[in-house]
Amino acid sequence: MRGIMKGKRIKIGEVIPGMKLAAPILDYLGRELIKGGVVLKDNLIVKLKVRGVPEVLIMTEEGEPEEEKKKKVDRLEVLFKQTHNKAIECTRRVMQNLETGGTPDEEEEVKNVVKEMVSRAISSQNILTNLVYLKSYDNYLYTHSVNTCALSLIIGIYLDYSRERLFELGVGSLLHDLGMTKVPRELYDHPGAVTTEQFEAIKKHTLYGRNLIKQMKEISSSAIAVAYQHHERADGSGYPRGITNLQIHQFARIVAVSDVYEALISARRYRRERIPAEAMRTVLGEGNLFDSRVVRAFLGHMSIYPVRSVVVLNNEEIGLVIGTRRNFPFRPQIKVIFDSEGNRLESAKLIDLSESEYTSLYIAKTIDEKTLDLDLSEEL
Repeated sequence: MRGIMKGKRIKIGEVIPGMKLAAPILDYLGRELIKGGVVLKDNLIVKLKVRGVPEVLIMTEEGEPEEEKKKKVDRLEVLFKQTHNKAIECTRRVMQNLETGGTPDEEEEVKNVVKEMVSRAISSQNILTNLVYLKSYDNYLYTHSVNTCALSLIIGIYLDYSRERLFELGVGSLLHDLGMTKVPRELYDHPGAVTTEQFEAIKKHTLYGRNLIKQMKEISSSAIAVAYQHHERADGSGYPRGITNLQIHQFARIVAVSDVYEALISARRYRRERIPAEAMRTVLGEGNLFDSRVVRAFLGHMSIYPVRSVVVLNNEEIGLVIGTRRNFPFRPQIKVIFDSEGNRLESAKLIDLSESEYTSLYIAKTIDEKTLDLDLSEEL
């Protein structure tokens, strides 16, 4: 016998296709946007996110064990990891083929993996964002390409892109660094500052990438633009041509932000990674380099304190950012793990700084997770 149906409030970033609304969704004037009882599909979820709807009331069965709920989330995370790994392996094959003198002929595989990534991105940006922080020194170029793709898709969703447009953006962002396969590894993995001559050699990867993607007949011209222009900057200080904001393809403007942020949070053999909040401040501090609309969309999801940021509250409690709220860049959702004396709580508490009951709390500073006995992968 089925249990009694009731409603449960779900953060919009955690809503997945197939969930059913327990109540209608209204706009700020009280007008009905979506009727209660509607099964949410990809396009509706995206529209709700774009409108800034923070949460929805979803139908649930009374008495569903917490263990079963956790299993559902765990299964979803496994699917996301499988897609992420599949994309890395696809990128590895494409790039290794080019490094050994082959021709770019994996168009169908690239398109299939991007379609899957688009579906995952629409389903849950928070889970996809968490995967971006899974790092490896040994396959930096491959994971960087995939993670840049993931971040670019998230920006595209916040810019209200259609699924078709997200697909085109995804292909371009996944292949944006294809030209690096023609640059000697010792240059782009160089331990320390490079000479002017070495930097000029590295800069040529944009031209190499453009020429390589031109050979991929099934890949659209927008991907060619992304490979060629993702190092251009809004103020004209970028390369290879030094063009300015509106002269740069919109997809390349998106990838420019994703590429820089992902590089900052990635450890390399010659430098440590930046913590998420520090990387975000760097991107915001260089606002004249990037399209302001793209930066606002990126900030709309990541917030000033992106997921996985370890933060100290003004009451000296320490917690982990586990979610963000659109239009509340300074007020994320936090899992408090340590009390004000630095003792680990027996049971972590969840707080949402955007809610009125927490108005007296604010984030005092961020700290490096390495200063704590904390495994972030277990806490998220």
